[in-house]
Amino acid sequence: MAYCPDSLRGHGMRRKEQEITDRAELYRILREARLCRLAMTGDDGPYLVPLTFALDGEDLVLHSARVGRKIEALRRNPAVCFEVEEGVEVAAADTACDFGMRFRTVIGFGAVEFVEDRAERTRLLALFGPRYGAPAGPLPDAEIERTCVLRLRVRELTGKRSA
Repeated sequence: MAYCPDSLRGHGMRRKEQEITDRAELYRILREARLCRLAMTGDDGPYLVPLTFALDGEDLVLHSARVGRKIEALRRNPAVCFEVEEGVEVAAADTACDFGMRFRTVIGFGAVEFVEDRAERTRLLALFGPRYGAPAGPLPDAEIERTCVLRLRVRELTGKRSA
């Protein structure tokens, strides 16, 4: 996996002082963020969806219903881009033009794999409970069977902070 300062598809970040290049900080943001926006290519163009996610090593784990627009798009083209943000807040000022935002964000590129092995799907789905504060305990068989589990193999990451 590449952690390149200029990895955003060959375009360097304009404001270098805001760029996050430290791999540990990029993954710290991923651990703290709670929502991932997944961009893919559908039949009629770009398609973007918000999803909860978990981490398994350096991979993102996503889950979904087994059918739908997102699943159809990913089966045709598993290449994706994703974005997460953390610490988002308005930076108020005396004039409207001086208002801004504070945030830390990570953008990544990779490919989605469909996880078919039942034991692996069960293991990956179990990562969501502790992350989102769900009660401990085994997952119901019916939920495991009806859930599509996706592993996003991260190929590139970039980060930005705005203070």
